[in-house]
Amino acid sequence: MNLRINFFLVFLSFINCKSIDVKDIEKQLVMPGYSSEKIKLKYSCKIISKNDFKIISVKIDKINKEFKDFRIIQLPEGRMKNSGDTLKPGEYYIELNISKNQIQKTSIDVFMIDVLLGNKRLELKGKTLLINDSLRR
Repeated sequence: MNLRINFFLVFLSFINCKSIDVKDIEKQLVMPGYSSEKIKLKYSCKIISKNDFKIISVKIDKINKEFKDFRIIQLPEGRMKNSGDTLKPGEYYIELNISKNQIQKTSIDVFMIDVLLGNKRLELKGKTLLINDSLRR
């Protein structure tokens, strides 16, 4: 009987153990600092990983396009990383800026990040939280 209980507890610990997770997915309007610049939408999130990984691309469900030009910032140091780099275990801030004309500024979108974790390709995703305060550049 004890063997069954121990096996069950070990099994549950493997199921609940995520090696990579995405959280705090936000969308925010960015107003230009100069009249010649365009209004943008900023998507951002945090990725926390226990293993090495690589970000392949970032997508938004309402736009049929993979974005390769996004920022990766290692937290808490604030170091910029290249999108092609293999990232070490830790916490990272991901930021994508797109033109306001590509999507409605008030829509709730699904933000998707394709990652390579070991030999497995995974899609991390979640719904955006709309931040009503706009940023100025």
